[in-house]
Amino acid sequence: MRKIIALFLIAVTAMLCSCTATQNANLNKSYNLETDVPYYYRHANTLPIAKSPDGYYIVGGSGIVVYVDKSTMKATPLCNKPNCKHDNIDTCRAYFAKFGESNIQYYKGKIYVLNYHFNNDKLSDEPYLARYEADGTGGTQITDIIQDKIVDWFIHRDYFYYSNDNELFRIPMNNLKSSPQKIFEPKEKAELTENITALNAYGDYIYFKATKKANEDEAEFGAYVMNQNSLKTKELNYNVAGFYKDELITFKRDGNKMRYKIGALDNTESREYEMLDYGNWLWFDPVRKLKVSAEIGETIKQKRLYAYDYSDNELFSAKLEGEYIDFSTAQDEDCFFEFIRKKEKGKDKLWLYYVDKNKTNNTFKLKKLCKLSLAKLDLPPYIISE
Repeated sequence: MRKIIALFLIAVTAMLCSCTATQNANLNKSYNLETDVPYYYRHANTLPIAKSPDGYYIVGGSGIVVYVDKSTMKATPLCNKPNCKHDNIDTCRAYFAKFGESNIQYYKGKIYVLNYHFNNDKLSDEPYLARYEADGTGGTQITDIIQDKIVDWFIHRDYFYYSNDNELFRIPMNNLKSSPQKIFEPKEKAELTENITALNAYGDYIYFKATKKANEDEAEFGAYVMNQNSLKTKELNYNVAGFYKDELITFKRDGNKMRYKIGALDNTESREYEMLDYGNWLWFDPVRKLKVSAEIGETIKQKRLYAYDYSDNELFSAKLEGEYIDFSTAQDEDCFFEFIRKKEKGKDKLWLYYVDKNKTNNTFKLKKLCKLSLAKLDLPPYIISE
């Protein structure tokens, strides 16, 4: 399950993209929007987002799905019911991502989410994959009930992948009623622990973390790569940081430094990429790499963002202002999305903001899109994670 990382998150960043056409021509060749999981959203500290050719589907409070039109950057709940106020989860049609905290995905013109049946005998929710039209209508159960909880899932190159606490499965998209195929299980498992985490995919490779050693007190995790065609799996020496120019970037702490390497997607070869002081880090979107660097000012610790193009030429740098918590919010080549909670009449309400990278230079201003919590329910408190 995705976890929101901080209370009242207001991450700030700046992007420069005055040469959009040139940069877009350099998009990673191995990525296909129609068939591949959007790898740049696959980290644990954001709300679920699905990108389509025309817009974005973003899941907010209580499973509401908000659609953002790329041409106008207008955001509206995905509900075509006349005069609907979108605040009733039982009557508004936009509340269809009931398990939306785990994922939402666009795939070949359709929208996919997890829905569930409530089993009265077991008193538990039983998930299944559901398919919706791009306008949010319909809603068809396309897999059998999955007799287990689902921790994470995505669709990638003709397969529906999902994990429970202990195992990784897949089902072919052309035969979704077939029995799930178990493709990985850790040799050691820790009790009360999600033993498979950090699912991602790029090209023909699946990436994840899994327990390698476990005892009563703690579990040690390793990073793994699997060829989705042969299902051959091997452990990586470093953790997955991202993908850049159709290569895999990995990272590992080395004393008080963060060591980054880059190489083949199956990690058969890698070379030194960059070394940063611990506390600084790299982040990647489809067309640029971003480096956040901590700087000690006269009275406070400041952070600065550096943006580089595909040839590692620095585009610009800018100081990050405000209540800066973690550089972990959602972004792609065009937009930077921010999710901010605010107190309204004593209740937490979640708002969606964005920055248009194509109209930004070394300054930026967050633009408010819409409220992501419309139901007349209290939002659960944030889960603070280290």
